[in-house]
Amino acid sequence: MIELESENLVDKTENAAVRDVSYLEEKIKRMRKSDYAKASTPDTTEEKIEEALELGNQLESKTVYEQFIDTLTQDSNNKKGEALKKKTDEDSGEDDESGSENSENDEEWKLTHKNLLQQYEEEKLNVQAKIDNLDFKETEEEEKIATAQESEGHIFGTEEEQKNDPYTTHFESPLPLEAEKKGFSSIKEPPEILGRVWSDNETALPQPRSNLLAYHVKNRLVESWMRHNHESVDNALRKRKNPNAPIPSRPIFTPLQEHLFPIINDYYDLLYCSRDYHNFTELRSLYVLHALNHVLKIRDRVSRHSARLKYSEDGDLEIRDQGFTRPRVLIIVPSRNDCLKVVETIIDMSPKINSERIANKKKFYEEYFAETDPPRTRKPDDWLARFRGNTDDNFRIGLNYTQKYIKLYSHFYHSDIIICSPLGLRMTMESNSGDTDYLSSIEMVIVDQVEVFLMQNWEHLTLLFKSLNQLPKEYRDADINRIRFSTLDGNAAKYRQSLFFSQIFSPELNALFNRGCSNFKGKFKIQRD
Repeated sequence: MIELESENLVDKTENAAVRDVSYLEEKIKRMRKSDYAKASTPDTTEEKIEEALELGNQLESKTVYEQFIDTLTQDSNNKKGEALKKKTDEDSGEDDESGSENSENDEEWKLTHKNLLQQYEEEKLNVQAKIDNLDFKETEEEEKIATAQESEGHIFGTEEEQKNDPYTTHFESPLPLEAEKKGFSSIKEPPEILGRVWSDNETALPQPRSNLLAYHVKNRLVESWMRHNHESVDNALRKRKNPNAPIPSRPIFTPLQEHLFPIINDYYDLLYCSRDYHNFTELRSLYVLHALNHVLKIRDRVSRHSARLKYSEDGDLEIRDQGFTRPRVLIIVPSRNDCLKVVETIIDMSPKINSERIANKKKFYEEYFAETDPPRTRKPDDWLARFRGNTDDNFRIGLNYTQKYIKLYSHFYHSDIIICSPLGLRMTMESNSGDTDYLSSIEMVIVDQVEVFLMQNWEHLTLLFKSLNQLPKEYRDADINRIRFSTLDGNAAKYRQSLFFSQIFSPELNALFNRGCSNFKGKFKIQRD
């Protein structure tokens, strides 16, 4: 019995080891390109990632994984031979000396594989360290491609289309002259799905458009949005007052999304106080679409302008398209489970990114995923949904987002999107001696489930808003010649968009929205009856 258990243990160890390294072995084979060994430096972002995943592989000799596979195969054959010999010895009635020798061989075999597995784990840590130190940026080759695509209008559209883009009209418009504020006034006959709507300075409610391209949503997001949002659209179609009424074409939005997205897409500030258990998924999908569209527009513009500056014959060409630091979007949610849902939505809506192109995904799920459900009680559905999963409220994570890769746990100064709780970011501020420079160029703040923060320490959220768009204390790697004048003048907060989604309306929330948000474009408050 002991011998059978020993043999089973060996087989399990061998099978587990082979499974663990199989995908890495295939990855190394794919990276064996004839011209890669001749390249002194990688030319594209993809080759940078491959370099990080290659584990310092020297092409002249075998890698540790190939040696590992060879050793496994050799030891497996030896083990089979020993097992066969052992069975023959037992059948022939030999004494227990051979059994003792085989037991010693078993221990030596297990020790050898234990060392190999330890070496394998160390190499995986080396991979992770290289990925953590890698910043995914477009390179010269990608800038050339961007320039060619721009000339053909593939990605960036015509010059006239770019001028009409809400991103361009908002961030490149000069600040209007300070006028007397008239306060909020009620909009007459708003859409029934919205309820009551108030706007400041008599701002008109933006009207829905016919399709996503009319909203200037990036082409690469259109198909993924239709696929991602189909369940919400189907639920909305089932809830129609007249289910038998004909539908001209499949809607791209639910009725609520159809009337909220024009406000969000035109960069107005929004305080929506009718978030509930039935619409939280479609609201999350909506603001993630807007955030990804914003980030992709920034990266496309920076890449296009970098290529234009490099290959332009006009040495006096001036382009202002950047801030002091890289992070542009800040998403604030109350728990790790909510952060997990936001990240999963981002991944699902990223068309060219699969699981192999997401750095630190395993680590992220280990720290943010939890299978625990709230106890069965007579609580309402929204209570059960809120306390499902990992409810820890101390977290912060940076996302480095490109067209092909997502890097989780990126350094804040190398991130495009920061997702955090108020407590998590407050702890980071205090641990880094009050460093908040990474918040100096935030262009979009999304605060989801504000009613939960009202039950926590509201001061964390107000302090966070006071730290936004301040002039940095330390100059970093920003190109001073490309920083917007509005940012240099300390007016970045007047261009920042703030979106609040709450289940209730409160004086604290109203005060933060009125005093902590100064978007020159205008504000809307919405609350369903």
